[in-house]
Amino acid sequence: MVPGPGKELVGVFLLLLAFREMWMVNCLAFKYCVGELVKQVFTCTDRGISELKEAVSDIPTHVRVLNVSVNKIRTLHHRGLENLTQLELLRLDKNNLTTIDIEAFWKLSNLQLLNLSCNQLETLKPGIFKFLPNLTNLILKQNKLTSFLGESVFALKRLRVLDISSNSLRNVSSFFKALSSCTGLRTLNAENNNISALEISSYFPPNLTHLLLARNVISQLWAPAAFFANIIYLDLSFNNLSSSKELTSHTFTRLQFLNVQHNPLGKDGVIDIVQNLNAPLVNINLSNLTLNDKATLGKLCKFIQKKRIQRLELRGNRLHQKGKWSFHYGYYLLRAWIHENKLQKNSTKGYKFDAFVSYNSKDEAWVFDQLMNNLENEGPPFHQLCFHHRDFEVGKPIVENIVDAIYKSRKTICIISKNYLQSEWCSMEMQVALYRLFDEHSDVLILVFLEEIPGHVLSSYHHLRKLVRKKTYINWPADESGQKLFWTKLRDALKKVHTASDESIPQLTHCTI
Repeated sequence: MVPGPGKELVGVFLLLLAFREMWMVNCLAFKYCVGELVKQVFTCTDRGISELKEAVSDIPTHVRVLNVSVNKIRTLHHRGLENLTQLELLRLDKNNLTTIDIEAFWKLSNLQLLNLSCNQLETLKPGIFKFLPNLTNLILKQNKLTSFLGESVFALKRLRVLDISSNSLRNVSSFFKALSSCTGLRTLNAENNNISALEISSYFPPNLTHLLLARNVISQLWAPAAFFANIIYLDLSFNNLSSSKELTSHTFTRLQFLNVQHNPLGKDGVIDIVQNLNAPLVNINLSNLTLNDKATLGKLCKFIQKKRIQRLELRGNRLHQKGKWSFHYGYYLLRAWIHENKLQKNSTKGYKFDAFVSYNSKDEAWVFDQLMNNLENEGPPFHQLCFHHRDFEVGKPIVENIVDAIYKSRKTICIISKNYLQSEWCSMEMQVALYRLFDEHSDVLILVFLEEIPGHVLSSYHHLRKLVRKKTYINWPADESGQKLFWTKLRDALKKVHTASDESIPQLTHCTI
């Protein structure tokens, strides 16, 4: 039922406008609404419309947003939108567009975002966008575009974002030449095309900083030095790069993020990129590098530390398994290696804490009332413990805080409970502690069981089960006399410093506890 003249709808429209969401408004109901404000957004989606004039014939001329996506429009006719001179956003995605008249966007000088994605466009005529001087975002993804006829196609000096992904581009040189007049272009998404080589002539968008080229078939990179010098973000994942020289032979003056995962670079190629790429990298994404030998892992860590790279992703490197733990385990091991290398440079290892306490937040009442109180306040000896809430550095990424805490502590105390076993963060903390145990061959891990864990539950946790079989652990008893003995055992475990036997150390082949 269409509401009466606006009373019920006006309030709803005003509320939606406050959140900049008007996409689900019924276009027929819209005709009965009153007030200037509520008519600035017009939506008519999934109505089987085949001619755009059917949707816009009765639209007020001051509409700013027009959404006619998910229809059956095949052609944008000559000056078909000329009355909508205030239009700022136009969605024509998910239609059947094959033809756009050269003057289809006549008088749309205020348009800022144009979405033509998911259509059947095979070519764009020269000058097609010349009536859109203020366009900043152009979305052409998932069409059938193969090339462009000269730089006049994109005579858009204010264009900042162009998405041309999921088309069939091949001639990259002519494509970049067509963009050379787009002096404002910052981000170009050309993912999932048929690009085999990034070959750019002296014509290219001069201020491009973010280039997304994932899921092509690129094996070669060639462009003027000025082009590479300006790139900040470069995604080359899922391509055919087999030689690291395609990257290391260029100078990336501003490059901070590089993604080359799923390229056939090989172990030596990845090491070469990390070691020799001339770029101020902050974030690098690698894959397909076997890091199960100590020498390779150590070498990679050395170069990462030297380059001051802050974030590294290493999915698909035999350092994780499918399961509930979604973290990038390779990253944590590398952080551990970096810390170990730093410590080995010193003749003596200095520790800030006696123990880092790994626990689930649901068990914090026992941790604060019992553990903290007895070990820090009851003594001597008085122990200095490390807790998340109190001792982590504000502003530092939590992963780095955890690794720092474990390596700055003489021991790690894991407070095991059913809650602990369900926590991914706790799983990660134990993994880093296990890695330190494995690498140092010293008894740095103390297991405290707050409750009895049935054998069938424990059997699902590979490393913990092995530790329980081969290593002494401490149970928290219910009776008071048993609790006195518990604190004596725990203090003794904190004092002991001895080498752990190989038999007591589980091999790190999985990433669950």
